[in-house]
Amino acid sequence: MEMPDVEGLIVPPTTPFDESMLVDERALAAHLGFLGEHGVKRILLNGTTAEFFSLMPEERRSLLKVARRNFDGLILYNTASDSLLQSLDTLKWAEAEGADAIVAMLPYYYADAPEEGLLDYLKTLSESTNLPVIFYNFTKHTNNPITRTMLKAVDHFAIKDSSGDFSLIGSTPCYLAGTSSRILEAYKAGAKGFVSSIANFIPETYVRLEELLKSGDFSRVECLQNEINTIRAKMTASNEIAGIKKELSRLIKGYPARVRLPLVE
Repeated sequence: MEMPDVEGLIVPPTTPFDESMLVDERALAAHLGFLGEHGVKRILLNGTTAEFFSLMPEERRSLLKVARRNFDGLILYNTASDSLLQSLDTLKWAEAEGADAIVAMLPYYYADAPEEGLLDYLKTLSESTNLPVIFYNFTKHTNNPITRTMLKAVDHFAIKDSSGDFSLIGSTPCYLAGTSSRILEAYKAGAKGFVSSIANFIPETYVRLEELLKSGDFSRVECLQNEINTIRAKMTASNEIAGIKKELSRLIKGYPARVRLPLVE
């Protein structure tokens, strides 16, 4: 199995919706082109920023089809579902549609599930694909944390961790920080890459940050991190996705700022 290069910036694109609130594939293609033109090499499809929770299975599949036609870089694909069977089905067609790696999340809704069951859940996903598997730790939404025990027991390529405490860094081959407000801190602790939602509309800033991190110029990284945090402070945390889309509508002609309920514009 060829391991993908995930060391650096990963952007999770938003999902544009047309006037009928259907996926606007033309706008998505334009957005992916915009990211590529600004040096983005990796994307994470069907993630939180993409409003995957409001998408039908066929819509989630369409995102990957459009991306494979319009983005030349690495495509990570989130298979998250509240059903293991649905996640397995998604995993299989993601392989067929050309995903480069799978991102797997623990089920949501059932809080504090037995660790044995969660462990077997991750094992089932990991053993059901030939693609590299990246676990996605987002306890805020799943109410079931991925633990060191799980990481040591289940074969995986990397973890995207949105917990913000970096305690899992020593238990995984490749740690991807799920927050862009503490990237320098994460790298100093051993992170290899990072996922940033607001890089959707300021990709050049984050591409520069990636370059500085790779060069080891941490003093300049710190200055750029402060600039990024100033921009983030202007975003409304409870409605960040709508804010990102609003910025994209200013940058990309015809890009719609619509979001699906329960989000609001």
